[in-house]
Amino acid sequence: DTWSHPGDLLRKFRPVDNALMERASLGWDAEPEGAVDEHRCPVNSRYAKRLITVLWCKPIKVAINNYLFTYRSGYTPHWQWWDGKQSKTAMPKGQPTDVDDLHEDNEEELGYIIQLIVNLVGDVEGTGITIYLDKAFSSVSLAIRLAAMGIAMVGMTRSLRPKNMK
Repeated sequence: DTWSHPGDLLRKFRPVDNALMERASLGWDAEPEGAVDEHRCPVNSRYAKRLITVLWCKPIKVAINNYLFTYRSGYTPHWQWWDGKQSKTAMPKGQPTDVDDLHEDNEEELGYIIQLIVNLVGDVEGTGITIYLDKAFSSVSLAIRLAAMGIAMVGMTRSLRPKNMK
């Protein structure tokens, strides 16, 4: 189990989730295009309070977040549940009300997003696939990292120019 950590709120669910994701990834050939986006699963539970996020700007306001990698056909071979309230990871920026610039040189701000995307699309490395992202995930640093993996990226970005970029 590569996602569990001490105090993981999803530890009982992870073996089933990981087995399902492994089968899903084996059940489909890579397509030339895919997308990564957020999916919100509505929930009303007193036991899942630390997993629940409330975003008043979304149609599903009270939910558990899941990040999906989906091919153009709609097939979803990889996903990741967000357990940030427990692991102290920040949700990606990019909500409709979020207008702040993304600081490319801030490792804390980009670290979770880049690792999330790399984990979701890692199985298609070197295939030349094009990944479409919304502003919550797009950054110059991510585009460079994906290009090194043989993956093209298309997406709007709110990034400030990195200091080391010419």
